[in-house]
Amino acid sequence: MSRLSSETLFHYVRKKEYLISILKNNFRPRYVIEKFTVESGELIKAALPMLCFCDITLSSIDEHVKWYGRYGIGMKKEWALKKGLTPVHYYNPESHAMKYLSKALLYMRQKLNNGESNPDLISDYYNLWFMKPYIGMQFNRFEKSISPKKYYDERE
Repeated sequence: MSRLSSETLFHYVRKKEYLISILKNNFRPRYVIEKFTVESGELIKAALPMLCFCDITLSSIDEHVKWYGRYGIGMKKEWALKKGLTPVHYYNPESHAMKYLSKALLYMRQKLNNGESNPDLISDYYNLWFMKPYIGMQFNRFEKSISPKKYYDERE
């Protein structure tokens, strides 16, 4: 297989207690606020249940642990595939694909706001959130500051 990516997915946490909890109770998603700027410039926010894994080789992990913590657990990719995990898609806000997705997101949100709540529409709406910007600003808990972050480097 590929040597450009790890054969293991890693999940990092800030505290040893969090890692012990995972070992005792399994992985549990947390709600994370994701932001999505649509073509009109409007910022849409959603709190989504999320559990993040990265596909970064151990020789390249230094920068990642500065943001997310030095306690980690690795799972074989085979496990992830059996569990239905999939990588996120990274987008350039200026791309043609993003303009199309922006319109789709606004259309779906309008339908949901108008009381249409069929399962397919809701599923499609939330599937758009499997996307992250290529680059953005993020709060660093350890440094207590907001810094530029190239999300693409996380290889989620």
